[in-house]
Amino acid sequence: MVNTELDIEFFWRNFPEDFVHANVDKITFCGDDGDPIYAHDLVNVIAYFKNIKPAIEIVIVTNGSYKSEDWWSALAMVLDAHDTVHFSIDGYDDA
Repeated sequence: MVNTELDIEFFWRNFPEDFVHANVDKITFCGDDGDPIYAHDLVNVIAYFKNIKPAIEIVIVTNGSYKSEDWWSALAMVLDAHDTVHFSIDGYDDA
């Protein structure tokens, strides 16, 4: 397995403003072989989407470990009432 993450440049290239406005109402960050909170640019990526479309719904699925209280505070500053953080112990279940 290759250790990679999607950085902010990936989102700038693949989700331009006009595309987000026309097509994106919700984004779920849940990882595939990892936890999305490990991505170095996650808070900046979310801020990017919120700056383009403030009503966009952000969902983060995480086990909640690893990050400091300061990081969680920074994340809380970019999230709003449209958004959800799912703290999962053993995977994600949308039911």
